[in-house]
Amino acid sequence: MVSNRNLVYCAMNCGLPGKIKVHTFDPKNDWVPPLSSVPLPIRKAMIEANESPALLYNLKLSEEEVQLGVATAATIECFLPLIEKIDQPPRSTLHSVLQRVQIADKVVADATEALMGVCVKTVGYERSFRILSHLGVIPKNADVSMLLRTANYPIGDYYPVRHKVDQLLCNPDRIESILGYKFQNRLYLLQAFTHSSYMSQSITSSYQQLEFLGDAVLDFLVSMYIFERNPTMSPGQLTDLRSALVNNVNLACVLVRYELHLYILSQSPMLTDTIGKFVDVQRYNNNRTGDWVRLLTEESDMPMAEYVDVPKVLGDVFEALIGAIYLDSKNDLNVVWQVCYRLMRDEIASFSHDTPIQVVRQLFEHPEAKPHFSAPIVDDEVVYVKLTYTHRSQRQKVFGFGKNKEDARRAAAKIALSKMA
Repeated sequence: MVSNRNLVYCAMNCGLPGKIKVHTFDPKNDWVPPLSSVPLPIRKAMIEANESPALLYNLKLSEEEVQLGVATAATIECFLPLIEKIDQPPRSTLHSVLQRVQIADKVVADATEALMGVCVKTVGYERSFRILSHLGVIPKNADVSMLLRTANYPIGDYYPVRHKVDQLLCNPDRIESILGYKFQNRLYLLQAFTHSSYMSQSITSSYQQLEFLGDAVLDFLVSMYIFERNPTMSPGQLTDLRSALVNNVNLACVLVRYELHLYILSQSPMLTDTIGKFVDVQRYNNNRTGDWVRLLTEESDMPMAEYVDVPKVLGDVFEALIGAIYLDSKNDLNVVWQVCYRLMRDEIASFSHDTPIQVVRQLFEHPEAKPHFSAPIVDDEVVYVKLTYTHRSQRQKVFGFGKNKEDARRAAAKIALSKMA
């Protein structure tokens, strides 16, 4: 529904691309005098042939035609043979002369999203649903704001099973104290902590549906907050900041810092072992957040680093908790944001001041490094890569290990940056 392709189609149905100003104002090149136009036969032929508008410089008009403002049929017939068909339309600011403008699909999609952003900022998110209906992104007759206020998530009645639910959660009062939110229906809380491998309770399903909802809610709230609080940041900086805050690694770090991972209901020994390893790394690093937390360095003659796997379930449970609070609070975004800010306040303050950038990207952006990664080598289900880089005018060599190529590259990049710091 919100893919760039669908947004382009919706925008085209409403005639939005024709209202987008693509080029800067340049009257010497693209200004078209009022009431003037290229003769229709010539315009149609040039558009069908993808011919460059610059060809119009070869249209020779007599003094009489200039005075009358109309090209004769003879002049048009002499010009048409000059038009040659080409495969790709040329890029030119003169396309406005042919009443056409070349616009990339992504520009149209971005402009559509920007229009929605303007609506959210000026009239609020609920009233902004109307533009989604107008553009055809959602059905024309859909009243989304009413649906959000009246929709009921299929969840059971907490009161008859309250003792069983509280027993499964071990210490629900402690969880609510950490979150700063008291649940009206703790079945939401139980579902948020239930992994798909846990078969000992059938009161609720696993956290996956709540995770889907919480992911969208968290992304929206964080985007709104950083946009309002950082008016001088560029779009790229805002994207980096949002990515740093809502990525799975950071959410996993936050969950572990508040020890909420202890309440996850799972019957997977492998998952328990993986979570335990990550928790040990976190404690060793004093719950440091960011890409660096997943890296263990081996001290040896040859610098090596291992990329510690971060169980996806940790970030998923965090998002499921956000989804659970959203539903339990009757879709109150203010309540949800209070919980989010309470848990992520340190990361929001720290990352807003110094936004972390993915370690491989940091290395490539380093003015001296000139990194080169070798092809990945797989040995006994472990992937490792060799990284060569420049430090103090000398080429250095390090190795990175991980479960896949990306993890191995990040591990190697981390140790290289450590040595260059």
